[in-house]
Amino acid sequence: AEIDRDNHSVAVEVAFATDVSSLVPTFTVSEGATVKVGSVEQISGSTANDFTSSVIYTVTAEDATTTQDWIITVTLEAAKTGTDFVTFSVVNQIDEAQIDLIEHTISVRIPITIDITSLIASFALSEGATAKVGSDEQISGETSNNFTEVVVYNVKSEDPSISQDWQVEVIQVLVTSIEEESDYVKVYPNPVSDRLNVNMG
Repeated sequence: AEIDRDNHSVAVEVAFATDVSSLVPTFTVSEGATVKVGSVEQISGSTANDFTSSVIYTVTAEDATTTQDWIITVTLEAAKTGTDFVTFSVVNQIDEAQIDLIEHTISVRIPITIDITSLIASFALSEGATAKVGSDEQISGETSNNFTEVVVYNVKSEDPSISQDWQVEVIQVLVTSIEEESDYVKVYPNPVSDRLNVNMG
């Protein structure tokens, strides 16, 4: 907090998503002094106030006659605007996910023996961001998706007006060598209908 003793004001900045309609401040005043907002006595760490607009705290000295009004103003910090995936992984993936911050795509290689119809991804997003697939909120390490086709994640920044779609592809490959995991075969389409295509990589 910024305490201006000349103008008897206090300015506090809180995180963007904070509900300031019922904040409980913690404060210290001069020895023996008491504090009220209107007729309500204020107890540090206990009394809540609505800080959607400035609140006037009246501090009364120990002599019970000397008073001073203080104007307390709480503002929200600017919303963060990041919409990136910082990390992305699934269990049993062969190597690190390829995250393209320019094209907003992610590709993950996974052995062909792994069922990808209900994979749970673990991920980290830009600070304050959230993700959805369709209307379903995505929780890292909890939410499963069917990755037999490309899955589109919509990442919304802390500023709700800014979002970005990400295309996530899980590629099933046939690992031909434990020692040389770079050797693989890409098999598609998945699931197979009447024709199986094989690309050697």
